Amino acid sequence: AMSANPKWTVETYIPWSFWLLHYLLIIGVIGGGWPLVAPAGGSFFQQHWGGHGRLVLGLLMTGLAVGMAAALSGFFTNVWWGYPLFPGGAWYGIGLFWITLWWVLNIQISPHPVIPPQKFHPVLNMAMSSAICIFLAVAVFQFVDYDVPFNG
Repeated sequence: AMSANPKWTVETYIPWSFWLLHYLLIIGVIGGGWPLVAPAGGSFFQQHWGGHGRLVLGLLMTGLAVGMAAALSGFFTNVWWGYPLFPGGAWYGIGLFWITLWWVLNIQISPHPVIPPQKFHPVLNMAMSSAICIFLAVAVFQFVDYDVPFNG
């Protein structure tokens, strides 16, 4: 039987999952589900893009979001900044997710978005929105004391 590892969950998965939430919002809302979006309605097995059903497209999009989250969290952890995923990455991830929620739901889905979606390709919209959210999260993170212990 496989047992859960609370240390891995708290120190690796939870901080990394904030990157995943960031990209799920960026791909799903800003990119409109690009590149593997299937029209709403119908069954999960109905044929759409590339002869695949919505189930396969959903799994592929999840894989894309997981890959993007793994790549960027790995970059921030190992190349630039060098903060470990825990505790610093957890604090940063929380900020990144909240800023992404604010950006996507209050700024971009408003009558007057900062980046008009009709002007640019979905990939460029996603890249610009992701960069803005990451920049704002980095700016906010400069004021966070990430050495605060989680054990109270």
